[in-house]
Amino acid sequence: MTKRKGTQTTPDRDTLTQFLNAGKTVDWISEKWNVTPQTVRTWLAKFNLSLPKTQSVKTSYTRKQQNVENKACPVCQEIQQVNYIMSEKHWYCLKCDTEFDREGVIYVYDDMGDLVELIADKPKIWDQLKIGKAKRKLILTTTG
Repeated sequence: MTKRKGTQTTPDRDTLTQFLNAGKTVDWISEKWNVTPQTVRTWLAKFNLSLPKTQSVKTSYTRKQQNVENKACPVCQEIQQVNYIMSEKHWYCLKCDTEFDREGVIYVYDDMGDLVELIADKPKIWDQLKIGKAKRKLILTTTG
């Protein structure tokens, strides 16, 4: 250890190496020697020492890819211009401007974007649909 300005001492290279090998942090060393963390970093640079590298945490998170099959539009039977809307879990036909689900239920919206009518070809399908409180105000049409 070498003397510095009055009674304050600075650690030597071996002392700093021992602290770093013991897993001590820059903040711990700065509190021990009553100096700022910037001073400790200066000491490390002076003795050409570096903090031990921390192992990065490797995650194996992968988002599940939904394999969505191509659906034919129940209105125009088009397959090429039908896109899947991930947030709604519905398909949308660009050709005839129709939104439908996997059961073939067609969703009709008004000019404000509110759902107003559901059209299906199976009479018992209304009990299976999860529409919520809006079900009372909807027009439920069955074809066939």
